[in-house]
Amino acid sequence: MNKILVTGAKGFIGKHMCLLLNREGYEVFEYDISSTPEELIRYVNEADFIIHLAGINRPLTIEEFYDGNTNFTAKLLDLVKKSNNE
Repeated sequence: MNKILVTGAKGFIGKHMCLLLNREGYEVFEYDISSTPEELIRYVNEADFIIHLAGINRPLTIEEFYDGNTNFTAKLLDLVKKSNNE
């Protein structure tokens, strides 16, 4: 069974994506803003696939936009590079 990490799992699209994947029998790791950094590391290391849907779509500041979108994506990619998961 494939394990799939979904970032932004509590958002509109993420929530529906998780429901679909669960219904199809996949093991789904749901990551969202309330998740811990340790969970993200574990999920990246265990996932066979990543569906990256996390992001800030209504930021109050430009900094919030970059932190929630650009910086988080860079962090996710860095974790993928460092993972032992091929």
